Amino acid sequence: MEANDCEEPIGAEIPLKCSPVFQLANEIAQAPFRAAPEKAASLKDMTAGVYVKFLLTDSRFVFDVSGKEIRVSTGALNLLWAASYAYWLIYQGYRSAQQNGCTEYNPSMDAVASEALRLYEWSLNAAMGSKFELWPSTLPHPQPNPVPESLLAVANELFLVAVAWIFLHEVGHVTYDHTAEPIGPRALQEEQEADKFASDWLLNGLSDEALIQKRSLGIAAANVVLVALDLGVGTFHSKTHPPSYERAHRNLRFRQLEEEHMVHAFMTVLLQFHLTVFEREHQLSPDAPFHGMFDDLCFQLGRNQKPR
Repeated sequence: MEANDCEEPIGAEIPLKCSPVFQLANEIAQAPFRAAPEKAASLKDMTAGVYVKFLLTDSRFVFDVSGKEIRVSTGALNLLWAASYAYWLIYQGYRSAQQNGCTEYNPSMDAVASEALRLYEWSLNAAMGSKFELWPSTLPHPQPNPVPESLLAVANELFLVAVAWIFLHEVGHVTYDHTAEPIGPRALQEEQEADKFASDWLLNGLSDEALIQKRSLGIAAANVVLVALDLGVGTFHSKTHPPSYERAHRNLRFRQLEEEHMVHAFMTVLLQFHLTVFEREHQLSPDAPFHGMFDDLCFQLGRNQKPR
């Protein structure tokens, strides 16, 4: 899987004019191989002839496949990185507040988290708009080779696994020779198959809990972004894709993740955060385990969704 030319040739400097996320251009193009290196050889055979086309001046969330061309927009990459950066801060802030006996956590009261939320809000709004916007110069941005275990390093890792999962979803479409532009029940089935392909690729056969945690958090970040986009639009209804809350539940509640797992706490915190931000009614039982809370929030998203 290689990066290919787009509106302008992908070089060392040109993408950076569009977004600092392209400092990670090589890592992005190789994300599926890096995320599951034990399966890299098999993936190389499966993706022979598949290439990545960066849509440099497109702020929308575009991540799709046509033939063997996977198209990725700057807007999608910006949003995924900003989300990875903000989501980890929100989760850690909630976790710290809970450990200190607090019943609430307000990220806007934390200077670093508040800055991350401004970046996330910008990237989400840009992805739902049509006018291309440059990355705000005063806000955090991706950096290559950050200090190990720093916030930027964690954001990069989470981002690259999230990108890998979406890439693998598109590879699933290619592998299964799915219809170019399906609608209706067939489209929904094909999307579920592609989701399963991506999740299975990253998680099947793993026994190392650290790897399961890292990869499941990346899958979670990608799926929360899809939920956030639907909440921003105001509907989960689609003729081509299952509801994003349904996808999130299916992708984070199987096999190694069936029982209580840290990723369920991560999902619970982030779904609750988004429901609050988008002013959707919701409630949780404080005595329920995190996987139960996650299940319930997905159910409430479906129950309270607004018709188109």
